[in-house]
Amino acid sequence: ARPTVALKTAKRLLDDGATKSIERALIDEAYYAAGPVSTRDHDEGVSAFLEDREPHFKGE
Repeated sequence: ARPTVALKTAKRLLDDGATKSIERALIDEAYYAAGPVSTRDHDEGVSAFLEDREPHFKGE
């Protein structure tokens, strides 16, 4: 499985960024970059990396 929360956020930023000014797009990116860091999937990704194993993401 992939980190669905982070991918969904990245896709939204890419889609929305096409119609925004570069300044607004960068502000939005900075704001939303912190979101996936506070998810269980992020914690699982970090744990998997530190334990040298494949992550098991749940979209949380």
